[in-house]
Amino acid sequence: MTRLAPLLVLLMLAAGFAPARAAPQILPVFGSDFPPYAYEDNGRAAGSATDRVRGILQAAGLTAVIEIYPWARAYRAARATPDALLYPVARTPEREDEFIWLGELVDYDVRLWRLADRRDIVLTSLADAEGFSFGGLPDDAKTGYLREQGMTVSLQSNEDILLTMLINGRIDLMPADRVSFLARLQRDGLDSRGFVAALALPAVSRPLYLAISRGADPDLVARLAAAFGPTAKPESLKSQ
Repeated sequence: MTRLAPLLVLLMLAAGFAPARAAPQILPVFGSDFPPYAYEDNGRAAGSATDRVRGILQAAGLTAVIEIYPWARAYRAARATPDALLYPVARTPEREDEFIWLGELVDYDVRLWRLADRRDIVLTSLADAEGFSFGGLPDDAKTGYLREQGMTVSLQSNEDILLTMLINGRIDLMPADRVSFLARLQRDGLDSRGFVAALALPAVSRPLYLAISRGADPDLVARLAAAFGPTAKPESLKSQ
């Protein structure tokens, strides 16, 4: 029987049948540190977006390990890992073909933040920010947008470092989602009155997604999309 196995496989392929690709027993899921939506609490992934992802996985009948990393590490890990989920992630033209976009998870309201006592920073448009220093994350949509607009951005691995730099005057402005920025201040015991949203950035204030790595098993994608519900939008499947 062992000798016949390769012949049977060849016959199946010739007849148009291929062995089904099984979904991984434990699905890898990477979340970026983004309180209150995704963060680590006593070694366990937590947050409102994390809870929703867990609900989707449970509805799809899938077992997963969710790991929370700084944004750039989570992004690179998801790109390098077959059948990996990533959340919450901005859907940009540059990333469109890197992932299959399952659906929207989180609203995103990006502002440029300054210290309240930096009254010399008055912005009516991004052009007014020329000459001020910015901080940002690597491989991040906010950083990419600022650089496209001609701004110089100092890169750091996470927003906690950027916040410290802002407080210490090492950068003048920091881009961050409004809800997440205020949650980070509360978590760190900082008075929100010490910070001002200097300018809204509507160009990057689009919903953040749950995505799965490009080339993922179509059956797995279908299960996740069905579990996500009527708002699931795996459009990238059309171009596979």
